[in-house]
Amino acid sequence: MTTAMHRLSWRSWFVAIASVSAIGASALLTLASTSHAQGSPLDQMLAEEPDGNTLVTPSFVVPDRPLERGTSSTPTHLGVKLSVAADWHIYWQNNGSSGAPPSFEWSAPDGVEIGAPRWPVPERKLLFGGEAVDYVYHGAPVLLFPVTVDPSFEGEFAEISLSVSWLVCKSVCLFGEGEIDVTVPVADPAPRTTVISDELADIMDTMPRRTLPADVSLVRRGAIVAVRAPGAESLAFLPHRHEQITMSNESKSGAAEGETLRFLLDGPPGALEEFSGVLVIERGGDRRGYRVDSMP
Repeated sequence: MTTAMHRLSWRSWFVAIASVSAIGASALLTLASTSHAQGSPLDQMLAEEPDGNTLVTPSFVVPDRPLERGTSSTPTHLGVKLSVAADWHIYWQNNGSSGAPPSFEWSAPDGVEIGAPRWPVPERKLLFGGEAVDYVYHGAPVLLFPVTVDPSFEGEFAEISLSVSWLVCKSVCLFGEGEIDVTVPVADPAPRTTVISDELADIMDTMPRRTLPADVSLVRRGAIVAVRAPGAESLAFLPHRHEQITMSNESKSGAAEGETLRFLLDGPPGALEEFSGVLVIERGGDRRGYRVDSMP
């Protein structure tokens, strides 16, 4: 925790210097002439510098039923909402050309295991006139973490805490961190209802679907991938991060208007089928993401 605070302090000074350098020459002269006075414009500017710790607010979205012992095949999901200040953004699991994704460190009782998150579909953010691309979130994205409880767990409640850190950006980028905790009931397995809360339904609606629609085709011929979605207004492919494989000219070839999209993979030929990501289709005014776990 000490290291994180030192990192934040260093970047705070960097932001202050960058902000000063952006001010016009006449404004700098004014600031310099009054910088030693109490309440000077420079003092006010530094005092009003954004705080990365407060630009994002983490909170839990608790499941609408207890955690169930011994149901690892159908785990209950615990939501983490990251509410981002207006005009700022945070990053997807593949942040893209810049930035960094949030990181999560959990503390839970023995017998309670929290798995890797499901990430909602992000937005593409073009940089440098379209020469680079980031994958970002605005607003209040919710990540879903699967929670499994060992059959031997005897408690009626599980106390769970989370330390989360993030990079939040607008014209500058700031690191931030926060800690939250929650107590969730634990019960033996019971018959499940097909009815879910409106909040959970809205969250599930932001997640990539597990299979492509029947009328959508995705075909790979060597290193060339072709996608067709009849009636689509636009298509985009958001790649997961891979060590060996990339999309050639990703910022420009990764999205297209209309119902067809083509892009080129760059990597060892024998590994291209392992390329994965999220296909985003906009048609009929609806934007949906679909998981693509491999290149057929």
